[in-house]
Amino acid sequence: VTSSRRGSLIKKIKRQWFD
Repeated sequence: VTSSRRGSLIKKIKRQWFD
């Protein structure tokens, strides 16, 4: 998994948690 793709996934999950 590339760092950029991993960052996008983390950002997406974090967005759901902090929504």
